[in-house]
Amino acid sequence: MSESATLRASALLLAFTLAGCGGISTPNLAQGDVEGRLTGTFVAGAAYAYALGSPGTKTLLAADGSYTLEGVPVGAVQVVLFDGASRADTVPVEVRGAQIARAADVDASALATARTVFAAVRCDGGSSGANASYSVDGAALSDGTTGEVATLFPLPPGLFTVRASLAGFSGGPEEVDLTQETSAQIEFGLGVNDGDGNRRGCLSNSCSAGLYCGGDGRCYACTSDDQCGTGAQCIDHLCAAPSLRSSCAPCTTSADCSAGPAGQAPMCVSAPPDVNVCSHACSSDQDCAAGFTCASLSGGSACVAVQGCSALFQAFHSPCFSDASCAQAGLSCWPAQRNPDAIGFCTAPCTTDADCPAQLGYTCNASAQVCWHQ
Repeated sequence: MSESATLRASALLLAFTLAGCGGISTPNLAQGDVEGRLTGTFVAGAAYAYALGSPGTKTLLAADGSYTLEGVPVGAVQVVLFDGASRADTVPVEVRGAQIARAADVDASALATARTVFAAVRCDGGSSGANASYSVDGAALSDGTTGEVATLFPLPPGLFTVRASLAGFSGGPEEVDLTQETSAQIEFGLGVNDGDGNRRGCLSNSCSAGLYCGGDGRCYACTSDDQCGTGAQCIDHLCAAPSLRSSCAPCTTSADCSAGPAGQAPMCVSAPPDVNVCSHACSSDQDCAAGFTCASLSGGSACVAVQGCSALFQAFHSPCFSDASCAQAGLSCWPAQRNPDAIGFCTAPCTTDADCPAQLGYTCNASAQVCWHQ
């Protein structure tokens, strides 16, 4: 036996010996590594690569554009390449267990425009979504994925599942197709999770402007007398002054209520789901503030909240991308149809302060002609 053969045999014997003693670990055949390179111009320190579906494999590109992804699941894999600025795309590679696969080199200029999802949460019950967090299944995103609104970037072209989560709330995922479009807008409607007990809804979060958190996890115009003006009481979550109360304030008789902005007769009405709240007479919707409709009741026609007073107040100031998001509560999105990198909020058009819910601290902004919170 030659000296080299003897050395190889000795090395093999040593390997078997170490394996028997636990000195050599068994290769992980469920994973492999991927090597590749992004050529051309990219932003050093910001450009990165990862295996789509395994965001934990994300790694920054080396100065020469090379990268090594470790622990990638075996099979057909799409490697995401981001140039650190505005381009992101995928390159296919076949990964084999305990082996190093080589992905094709890609020039940065050939990458597609990075896709963006503009996301927002709309919380039932008037809660703020400031603590919401967002994710895209299988994708590694840049910072800024928390808040009432968020920009989810960068994504390669493709179909994605986007999720929003907020303590005390529940809501399903949304599917988005970014194969052709470079951006998409998603509003998540999150419902109060009554199963969370003392963590439900606003009990784990704050309320939108002008509202206070109730024990049921929903936000209201008031929850105690000290949140109302001097001499006023909090009755059924609405502030009631001693007399001449504004729309939606609880009442016993019409004498408790104020006249309408044009002198319409004050009325104390019962219109489900509200029971005995202040309103005023009307002949058409034009006599009513935004969010109210002129309804025929047993005591005559009066302005009543489309979804009830609490629902109307809870809808104010919730985020929106279009008027359609606010229309159910009789409000509109200001400004309507924002640019995709911005977002509006649900409010009411107005000409005077009387058109706005003073009990929430809203007045009429003369230049914008919408109800504005102070």
